[in-house]
Amino acid sequence: KLAPDAVVVYNLPKVAAELRRRKIPTIGPTHMSMLLEDDRMYAIRIVKQYAVGVVPETKRFNKVEDAAAFAKAQGGRKRWVFKAEGTTVDTNTTHVTESHEHLMAVLDFEGRLNRAKSFVLQEHIDGVEISIEGWFDYRQDDPWVHPCNSTLERKKLFAGDLGPMTGCMGSLVWEWPQERPKLFRQTLENMTAWLKSAEYIGPIDGNFIIDYKEHKPYFIEFSPRLGWNAFEALMAMHGVNWL
Repeated sequence: KLAPDAVVVYNLPKVAAELRRRKIPTIGPTHMSMLLEDDRMYAIRIVKQYAVGVVPETKRFNKVEDAAAFAKAQGGRKRWVFKAEGTTVDTNTTHVTESHEHLMAVLDFEGRLNRAKSFVLQEHIDGVEISIEGWFDYRQDDPWVHPCNSTLERKKLFAGDLGPMTGCMGSLVWEWPQERPKLFRQTLENMTAWLKSAEYIGPIDGNFIIDYKEHKPYFIEFSPRLGWNAFEALMAMHGVNWL
């Protein structure tokens, strides 16, 4: 029987494991790589271990009541970002709060709808959100497929972060002229050993906030999978015109 050269698998690590058992290469997640996105606190441990940028203060909660008690104890000294966990949650369960009162309103809103079974509060960093994405193949001597690309995300429909979420319709994606741009060296490149141990093949995207004062990359999250425009960006970078 004929077998495919490779199979692109999206968020199905059990399927990927079975295909690999049959000696069919897969592009996409493994059980280890999915933990980076599904478990934010695990991702933070890896980021600290491998020095993948700077980690802002992050707290996990399973009950909005516990988060509300934590917020009250903080007394409004910091701004927080509310983020539901997992790859299947709606993008509307991310809230960048402007004040203590705004955070409490978000917790009340999410608690009444009961949408977020597990979520984190992450310290808000004043800066520019940017991603760095590279394609990785653990089987190669140089496992990184160059060039890298970055994205400035524009998720809301209107200026001023107003209106409904639109996915990545307003995002700006570009390739870096250098093989190892500074942001890559500060972040994803340090994940090389871990990605090899995970036997990962595919794109991995790291989201960071570059703070305005010291220009350090503060870690937000990983997307170790085919994201909104990962494949399109790769094709464009290699000169494939498919429009």
